[in-house]
Amino acid sequence: MLKISYPQYEILVAAAQRPAGSLLPYPMILRDHTEVRMRRDVLDLIKAGLAVESEDQNLRSFRLSGAISVGVVITDAGRAVIADPAERQATSQSLVHDFMADGQGRTVGEIAAGVGLSARVIRSALKGLSAKGFGLNTDVTGRQKRYGLC
Repeated sequence: MLKISYPQYEILVAAAQRPAGSLLPYPMILRDHTEVRMRRDVLDLIKAGLAVESEDQNLRSFRLSGAISVGVVITDAGRAVIADPAERQATSQSLVHDFMADGQGRTVGEIAAGVGLSARVIRSALKGLSAKGFGLNTDVTGRQKRYGLC
């Protein structure tokens, strides 16, 4: 089973919806991610065979090879990964992100119960999501801290 990150998944989904299958521009949902991080994700997708470089003039440039502009397009394997959710191995961060996607604030206990992971793993996943640039809101009411995605 292939393990891809949530940003890589979003890049592939956006590419699959474009007529030429270009991975660029990056999806707006990932606007908080750095350019360096996004380029690394694309390079990892190429290494995994889920995307391939193309010298098509109609594609947005990913890099220059001499005077030739090189773009990146999704492969059939990339389309298969996003078409079948079972193909994508779920990480704790992807489970937490998907569970919190509705925008409602939840406590660590509620998230843990919803995704079936321990509170320690949930806290680690939240810290990892924050480090990757996903905006997290925190709301402290009394002794309860509620987390939500921006």
